[in-house]
Amino acid sequence: MREPMISVIMPVYNGEKYLPEAIESILNQTYKNFEFIIINDGSTDRTEEIILSYKDDRIIYVKNEKNLQIVESLNKGINLAKGKYIARMDADDISLPKRLEKQIEFMEKNTHVGVCGTWMKTFGEKNEVWKMPISHDEIVVSMLFNSCIMHPTAVIRTKVLKENNLYYDQKYNKVEDYELWTRLVKYTQFANIPEILLKYRIFENDSSRKSYKEQQKKLSNLVRQNYLKSLGIDFTEKELVVHNKISNYEYDYSSIFAYDAMLWFNKLINFIEHDSKNIISNKKMAKKIILKRAYLVFSELQDKLHEFSIVNNFFQINDLNINLNIKMLVKFFKGYF
Repeated sequence: MREPMISVIMPVYNGEKYLPEAIESILNQTYKNFEFIIINDGSTDRTEEIILSYKDDRIIYVKNEKNLQIVESLNKGINLAKGKYIARMDADDISLPKRLEKQIEFMEKNTHVGVCGTWMKTFGEKNEVWKMPISHDEIVVSMLFNSCIMHPTAVIRTKVLKENNLYYDQKYNKVEDYELWTRLVKYTQFANIPEILLKYRIFENDSSRKSYKEQQKKLSNLVRQNYLKSLGIDFTEKELVVHNKISNYEYDYSSIFAYDAMLWFNKLINFIEHDSKNIISNKKMAKKIILKRAYLVFSELQDKLHEFSIVNNFFQINDLNINLNIKMLVKFFKGYF
């Protein structure tokens, strides 16, 4: 049997309900030269029975005798992978038939890219299309706020991980992908294919998932803190609080928060303009990402706040020397795009 071009890694824990759909969405891919590493992470339901019912030589079944959780299972999959590329898959999602074909074609044509995601469509509790930033610079800047390579859509160039000894970090279980992307920025470039190639299942809000989301938010705050440091962006504790509130869409509806947010956006744009590490090549586009995020913040605030002055500092980058109230500020941002 020839070496696989791509290794699909899918951990699963007690996933009997949706597992067949996930497995079949990979087995039915138009691209055929892959290995499918399915890691049963100590399941106590019918997960093993379901996996073993598929008689396909491309499936490599790995059984954890106890539940090791996703990070250790993923790292085990990376060590087992023989493919030139590693693709992520979750046991409750559905890859569209041409997903692997299109992502491999993209990676073969763009050898400078080490991580490639795609757009995706949610189903279940919500039906939405999630469109991620496309280019490397867009992704690097957008990751200041949130992860924008959706984990179950990711394809990674295997040698980038193995040559640099890069693995998922157990300390960041629940945001392990976001944390890994912020480290990978030093070694490779990112891209998203602007096409829906995965259906992502959204579950109803239950108490266990609310607790999960809260822990996820705390860890994401820590990832952002470390990412800011790694890029060389200095910040105070107060600025970090403002940044995390902006990132989590948890605004304070006060003139003080608006003032602090304005100063912080100004600082981020100054960083882009004076990027000593040459992290950002397209500075105009990167500034637009920051301004777009600022527009979202102040569009929300304008409904709660009325007339008050906004500091001039932010507008000096646009050669403006005027005082603006928040309604005028929103109009300014809208005209920028």
